[in-house]
Amino acid sequence: MSRCRQALAVVLLSLLAAAGLMAGPGAASAAPAGATGVWACSVPAGSTYTGARYSTNCGSLPYEYNVTAPSNDLWACIVPSGWSYVGARQGTNCSPNSISWEYRLYTPTNGLWMCTILSGHTYYGVRQGTNCGSGITYEYKIVIPTNGVWACYPPTGWSYTATRQGTNCGSGITYEYLLFKP
Repeated sequence: MSRCRQALAVVLLSLLAAAGLMAGPGAASAAPAGATGVWACSVPAGSTYTGARYSTNCGSLPYEYNVTAPSNDLWACIVPSGWSYVGARQGTNCSPNSISWEYRLYTPTNGLWMCTILSGHTYYGVRQGTNCGSGITYEYKIVIPTNGVWACYPPTGWSYTATRQGTNCGSGITYEYLLFKP
């Protein structure tokens, strides 16, 4: 029975390698932060990855990752620190054996509808939509904090000089804040 299992394992490994789902010896490498298009055993801080595959190059870890530097409009498997996303979809690029989420990366920009609000930023518009994940979720019109700009809340380190009621910041009538930072 053990010879049968060994033969089956060889056949399966050959099929995986032929299908490009498993890397051959020496294909994975260490990836420096900001590297693009390198198959690596881990994803360095500040980077993301756009694909995963089975590998025998990473010791006890079964996968290696196509590591890349984040950039606007890139569909990626994780959202690195300092980035947000404007869309999410399910696909097969990020996990070799299941459906998983992929994110369309963007840096915060005034007026851009985004799925998350990064620390130090705020928004001046909220809507429900289907761009950010499963079902209907909230999307936020980003505001880069600047003196004299209206926003839905003052971010940490900011104050405000006036308030008004409006309909930009949620359902119904809510407060809006005129940002100020000395």
